[in-house]
Amino acid sequence: AMSSEKEVYRGKFLNVFERVIDNDVYEIAKLRSAVIIFAKNSEGKLLFVKEYRPHEEPKIRLKPVTGFIDDGDEWLDTAHRELREEAGLVAKDIKLIRHIPVSGSVQTDKYFVLATQLSKDPQPLANPDGDVIKEIMYLDIKEAINLTVSGEMTLTFDSLGLFLIKELDL
Repeated sequence: AMSSEKEVYRGKFLNVFERVIDNDVYEIAKLRSAVIIFAKNSEGKLLFVKEYRPHEEPKIRLKPVTGFIDDGDEWLDTAHRELREEAGLVAKDIKLIRHIPVSGSVQTDKYFVLATQLSKDPQPLANPDGDVIKEIMYLDIKEAINLTVSGEMTLTFDSLGLFLIKELDL
């Protein structure tokens, strides 16, 4: 099959390509790799943040701590930094639950991690995204899964981590 590809958009987090295969045009969006951090407190509850996103609908979203991985960084560095920036926390232990390369029209790499032995960050990092975090809350896994199933937690792909935690009994 004859195939050619050209980049039609290059952004900070997203690049879009058109791939022509046998005269058919396929659009592919390549999203920067990301880490999704499920931070578990001493009571076994998971940390979620309510974040203000002016460009999204709804404008407030409930989600685990997440972040795009900068070029040259490892998932672990990003996990530690995002936990400090978004929640003001340090984790003594961060383990990779699963790395999932996502295929399809939108392609990315997701690193699902579990952070434990949490403590307050002695030297808090400012969130470079500005004052977007409106609330920090802890939910048990059942509550979090219910919010995903009901559609209140809209980052549904990131919620896959909840099902991994439950199924792997972490």
